[in-house]
Amino acid sequence: MKKILIVAALIWLAASVKLNAQLSLEATTPGINYYTLCGWLSFEKNGDTWETRAYTLDSIKFVIMQEGYQMSPAYTYNFTAAERLGGLLLYSLQQDITGDGITEFYVTGMYEGGQYDRQSVKIFDIVTGNVIIERNTQNFYFSTPTVLDSDNDGVLECVILKYDYPSFMNHYYEVYNTGISTTGMKKDPFMTNFELKQNYPNPFNPSTTINFSVSTPGMVNIDVFDSKGERINTISNNYYEAGSHSVSWDGRNTAGVKVSSGIYFYQMRADNNISTRKMILVK
Repeated sequence: MKKILIVAALIWLAASVKLNAQLSLEATTPGINYYTLCGWLSFEKNGDTWETRAYTLDSIKFVIMQEGYQMSPAYTYNFTAAERLGGLLLYSLQQDITGDGITEFYVTGMYEGGQYDRQSVKIFDIVTGNVIIERNTQNFYFSTPTVLDSDNDGVLECVILKYDYPSFMNHYYEVYNTGISTTGMKKDPFMTNFELKQNYPNPFNPSTTINFSVSTPGMVNIDVFDSKGERINTISNNYYEAGSHSVSWDGRNTAGVKVSSGIYFYQMRADNNISTRKMILVK
């Protein structure tokens, strides 16, 4: 029996060595601070595909790195005070709406006042530093943008949702023509393998829907946090097939008690990816 175990161990060791021999270390990046978020994103279009770049994000700035693994900054965006107050909610637009072959980004800002804070939204070109569009006025609260061909005319539109502020009694769609044709346009799978969309309606009462998509089957966890960062409920901890899905939240905590009006965050975790968005409950 002992000999059998020894032989089995040697076979396992040989198999392990053979497996490891198939892998070779290509590069090691410089050290990254523990409190800095980092990863890779689809950044520049090359024909029908998108080339990826590394990025880092901390409480001060968002940085796109040079090509390769040296983590040398190529483009930097510094957050404003309002954007830091808003929770550093910066996302890739996942589209090129200026025609330069590089994806644009958007970021939200938060301005304190009254019972509810007011939100702005800005789309910018990180290469040139130009602001493509910024919606920030005293009487409206602006939600995050969506890029699509909303009227099926073959041209991309950028749609921004705005609400009367601070009453939230009415909402409006602002539709901006980008002039970018959808002909032959392909989305990179790297961009679409994980997507958490803005809840709707937002603000909401009594419930809201959250849409998300994954390209590979697996577990998806969606938690709700209050403005202090404390988890108040888990609205999804299930296995999902690849595709688009939705969940809803009725404004209750884990005890089934209705929470108070205010700002909340929902965070999706799937396949080592994390994405967070903000929502407002009004009563």
